[in-house]
Parts: sequence; C-alpha cells; structure tokens
Amino acid sequence: MGGITESQQGTILISQQDLIPTSLPHEKNECARELSSNGKETDFLIVRDRKPWCLFEAKLQDEAVARHHIDQARALGNVPLVQLVREGNIYKKSAPSIVRVSASRFF
Repeated sequence: MGGITESQQGTILISQQDLIPTSLPHEKNECARELSSNGKETDFLIVRDRKPWCLFEAKLQDEAVARHHIDQARALGNVPLVQLVREGNIYKKSAPSIVRVSASRFF
C-alpha cells in the first residue's frame, strides 16, 4: 500500500471488514473508529457498500468542529461530517457537508 497515508490505509482496511452486518442483503453497512496518522480520532465512520459514507463525532456540549475531523472527512472523499451533541436545541451548519446538531434532534 505504498504512496498513501496511514489514515488512508486504515480506511482501506476498515472497508474490507464486515464489522456490522445489516439485515439488508444488498447493502454492506459498517461502522468503525477512524484514526488519523497523527493519532487523533473521529468517533465513528459509517461505511456503506464498502465506501466511506459519513463521519460522526459525539460531544457533551456544542463546540466548534475540530480541524482534524474536517481533514478526515476531506481525506475520505468529502463525506458528510456530523457532530452530535448532548446539549439540546442545537443545529448549526458550518459548511455544505458539516453539521453540529443535538442528538435528540438528530435521532
């Protein structure tokens, strides 16, 4: 796997695993932690049909999305990034594919 970063290698390896089977036989939905080469992580990477689909970060309170989460989303092909917060009444869209939202509102 020469010529790609550790993060990209991790994404490739994660996408080759059957981490969470789905009841739908025509789809492969998976979930894993996404760790960057600098050791910073994003809580969940959702993979659909073996391709990165969405990143999720969980926080207790609303705060700005950390740069390394944005970089991870970009490195994975500009997948949507959702920062879920326990705090209520939050919905802030900071870019076309980046949103901070209350978990109670999201779910």
